[in-house]
Amino acid sequence: MYWIMGQHTKKAEFIGITKLGIFNPRFNTAYILHTKDISEDIIHTVETDVICY
Repeated sequence: MYWIMGQHTKKAEFIGITKLGIFNPRFNTAYILHTKDISEDIIHTVETDVICY
């Protein structure tokens, strides 16, 4: 969600992001996802249903 919001700001800090990381402290596990692997459908759903852009 924050990455998508950053993309809408057009700030340079968000332009070069190619990976997103999620950490689950309960299981001490980290997950990494390449931003190119996020489908447009998921991005659109988050924009409309979560962020309300």
